[in-house]
Amino acid sequence: MTDILRTLLFLNIQGSVLVILLLLLKRVIQKSFSGRAQRRLWLLAAVVFLLPVWNLVPENTAPNIILPYYSENIFTYETPGNTAAVWETQDEKLVADMDASVENIDYRLIVLSVWGAVAGLFLLFNIGGYAIFLIKKRRKSENITDDKFSAILQSLDIKIKIRLRQCDDVDSPMLTGVFYPVVYIPRKSLTENELTHVYSHELTHYKHKDLLIKWFVCVINAINWFNPFVYLVMKNLNEACEIYCDEAVTKNMDDEGKKQYMNTILNLVAKK
Repeated sequence: MTDILRTLLFLNIQGSVLVILLLLLKRVIQKSFSGRAQRRLWLLAAVVFLLPVWNLVPENTAPNIILPYYSENIFTYETPGNTAAVWETQDEKLVADMDASVENIDYRLIVLSVWGAVAGLFLLFNIGGYAIFLIKKRRKSENITDDKFSAILQSLDIKIKIRLRQCDDVDSPMLTGVFYPVVYIPRKSLTENELTHVYSHELTHYKHKDLLIKWFVCVINAINWFNPFVYLVMKNLNEACEIYCDEAVTKNMDDEGKKQYMNTILNLVAKK
């Protein structure tokens, strides 16, 4: 129990130090590093909150067995001269031990229980909320097909089936689902050029496994829910994923193409 708390504290200290360092150097990193490198740095900051995991296992796991109410001569059967006095002494000792146990409450167990309960609720809230979100989106949307979407899937060499759905209550395209991915687009007219940008953006997110990374960091966030620096990791990692995605989509575009792409993304983001 002590080993778990000590390890959790150590991991949070080392993770927080790295996050502070990255925040102090953020402007330099954004100017000097690619989006891919920025994503790796913030992902490393998240992983540091989990390492070294082997310290969670105590070296000596075998409990010490203590028999507090028996003497070493447990198999010696001798009747004391004053039986009443013996029982009275034992009762007094039992009461004293109970009082001592109340005074010596294991606060480590309380801390671990609270930590585990909040971590579980954190995950339950996020997973449950996301599931409800997906159910609502599915009810208010319908499957559509688009040759342009299929062509971009093929160009990115994505083998898994990704559904395209048109939704009533979304203003901006989004990618959902780790195992059953779906791209939602708003039920409003977008130009062919805008659709190309939207499809490329969302499918590149899938290609980069950004959803999987975000859920992985969500688990780390749940484990370290009490540390504000973990929330900053999530925020900055999301930003780095977007930068990396935009760089990947526009790497073969000319200046005019990059300008049109960024205008499309910015206009759609502004409507969220």
